[in-house]
Amino acid sequence: MDKSWKKLFEQKIRSRGKEYAYYCVSGYTSDESGYSATVRGSEDYKVMIFADYSKMSCSCPYAKDGKHCKHMAAVLYYAELLEKQKKEAERKADEKAARREQRIHLQEMKKTYGINLQPTLLRDVQSVTEWKKEVNRLINHFKNKDGYIGYWEADSFIDNLLDCFKTLYSFVGLCADKKAIDASIWLYRRILDVGVDDSSTGCTGYFEEEMLDFWEELSEYSDKNRELIITALQPVQNRGQAVYDFLGINADLDINFDWEDPE
Repeated sequence: MDKSWKKLFEQKIRSRGKEYAYYCVSGYTSDESGYSATVRGSEDYKVMIFADYSKMSCSCPYAKDGKHCKHMAAVLYYAELLEKQKKEAERKADEKAARREQRIHLQEMKKTYGINLQPTLLRDVQSVTEWKKEVNRLINHFKNKDGYIGYWEADSFIDNLLDCFKTLYSFVGLCADKKAIDASIWLYRRILDVGVDDSSTGCTGYFEEEMLDFWEELSEYSDKNRELIITALQPVQNRGQAVYDFLGINADLDINFDWEDPE
């Protein structure tokens, strides 16, 4: 998606539009000719935008004189968000397929030749320790004087945290699953304890989704992994959407744990 549209809007209009994109856009459609949607403001406003941005319209009072309004910006930010989500979903699917293929290859090598090949990152405690130090470094860098990740730092923090989190996939191996699970639970609890103010963009939702995908993928490898994750999540069973979703998916398993809806 061509991002030249941002030059057509004042900075403060773009900023307001970005906030609206996360919560106020509905009925969105797009094709080769452009975009259309309804944006909720003081009332519902209809927005239509040509694909080349040569013409934009909105039913709000601000746009009647031909001005570019926050509702238009909201639709364009929303379009960017959907495009980003689509690319991310495709990337995750490709990476998951590659990891599955590698895991099958490692299992075949062990079965056929007795060769036990493992990823290197989590082969000893020191590597786990260094990974945790990196997480703590990120937290200390972004947290404010009150000890949590503030409104303005939340987006950048989550982006950096996800890059760090994705290295956990390198930790997964024939004998390293438990270490990877333990590390993921530690990270999840660490972020819950620190706290992130994502009231503007809801960016922690991306982190929650990555955690859930990680636990589900490891659960597919073995029932033992699934039970390890469920047991490890018991202390935080009423905190966080990823925990709620994972336990809900596996609620029919014969494992003794109690949990309640997260607040």
